[in-house]
Amino acid sequence: MIGFKLEQTKEAVIKCLKQLKEGDKFNVIPFESNYSLYSEKLVDFNAKNYEKVKKFVQSLQDMGGTELLSPIQK
Repeated sequence: MIGFKLEQTKEAVIKCLKQLKEGDKFNVIPFESNYSLYSEKLVDFNAKNYEKVKKFVQSLQDMGGTELLSPIQK
């Protein structure tokens, strides 16, 4: 995913995260040909963690093709 599609996806993820309630748990696993984790463990949703994950999502860049199995297994 690159360009406009990637930017739209980042905006959608941020909007979804903003809908969480204080104390909900979350993680973000960006993937393409490889994957990464925002955190090794689930993260409590609160204002501080929302700002951190928002910056993480906004910093994501094109990573290559699409490999689904590994991130799903993780």
